Amino acid sequence: YAAAQVGRLVGDWFPIGRDVNALVSQASPLVRERTRQLVRDFPAFARAADALSIYVVGTGIPFQSRVLGPDGKPHKAARNAIEDAWKRWMDDADVSGSDAFSPHFHELMTLAKRQDVEQGEHIAVFQPHHKDRRTYLDMGIALYESERLATIGAKVEAGNKFHDGMEYDARTGGIVAFHFIEDTLIYKTVRIPASDVVYGLDRKRPGQLRGITPFAPALMLPRDLAMPMHAEIDAAMLASKSLAYIRTPNRDD
Repeated sequence: YAAAQVGRLVGDWFPIGRDVNALVSQASPLVRERTRQLVRDFPAFARAADALSIYVVGTGIPFQSRVLGPDGKPHKAARNAIEDAWKRWMDDADVSGSDAFSPHFHELMTLAKRQDVEQGEHIAVFQPHHKDRRTYLDMGIALYESERLATIGAKVEAGNKFHDGMEYDARTGGIVAFHFIEDTLIYKTVRIPASDVVYGLDRKRPGQLRGITPFAPALMLPRDLAMPMHAEIDAAMLASKSLAYIRTPNRDD
């Protein structure tokens, strides 16, 4: 292919082919931090993150029951009961909620989407509520940052492999369990079965286990634009500080 030719203009372009999981594992921590900083400090990235969350989630994705009766027609009473129960659970779905601040389930949706945008993946774990909380159901959801996934110190079951917090089946590649850092002790981890975790990522290649932010292709561009932009700003600031002196032989002028 002509695209494989080596010439003067592309002589130094030799990308290294690597396993997708090794590539993401190596690059993801730095890419995440750079993305978060740009979302904090760069208006264009902040606007893009907000727009993506609003476009996908908005005020919340509603649930609508589609239960049918024995006659095959919509069962309105059952549908209303199911939707009412769902609405009651959404009020205190967040495990970390309290009397002072208890995010609604729709707010968790928005937060999960922001995680997708900033770090390329979202992690939600089903957990029991604290015993002293008055909740409709004793189970709720806890959202975890990607940094909680353990990289070392995890013990996996026989026949499985481990990579970057994921325990997966060596034969199929399917995720079996997640290993999270329990506290500040880096070697202390907790294993949570995949059935208790809602994990989302935009998979780009077969066998990919971890996600990468969709902002990754654009991260280097703001850095390149920063140099000429700062030069223009510095020139304008310098010009605004300059004084003009007028010399004349007439002292009264």
